[in-house]
Amino acid sequence: MEQRHKDTLETDWQFAFPAYIACPKCTGCAVITKEDKSANFYDTAHLATCSHCGYNADTKRSRAFEQDGSLLRWHNNNFPLWLKVPCAGNAICVYNPEHLLYLESFVSAKIRERKPDEKYGWSNKSMISRLPAWIKSKKNRDDVLRAIDKLWIMAKKEGLSRPVIEE
Repeated sequence: MEQRHKDTLETDWQFAFPAYIACPKCTGCAVITKEDKSANFYDTAHLATCSHCGYNADTKRSRAFEQDGSLLRWHNNNFPLWLKVPCAGNAICVYNPEHLLYLESFVSAKIRERKPDEKYGWSNKSMISRLPAWIKSKKNRDDVLRAIDKLWIMAKKEGLSRPVIEE
């Protein structure tokens, strides 16, 4: 049976925390978290910390991520995302292992299903609908999956584990 991906209409924001960034002090893997994990994005401070060098800073509350060509950065402080690799003349960047797993599920699927939102109908707000065409393209699938494998290796070296999917 061919692997399927059903778009659950997840948005980038649902994967935004924790966000692994390149530490501005040592370039190692640092993490941005919400001070209050239960608060929505705008109602709490964001904390950037690096276990390699001790970097610690509050980040500004604003739109979390900005896409600049193929590079994703933590918006106000211009922190580059750490889980990033070149691919097919572009770059693949993810915020964290959960984000990577969702992307891998989509890219590896031979059958990709999408349905309209029950409340809003067809829209362009899901992460999958906003992926660049080159990531969705069948001709780039093998290159993208190799890049995803490299990202898993980076994550594992940093002690970030692959999420367990609950059925």
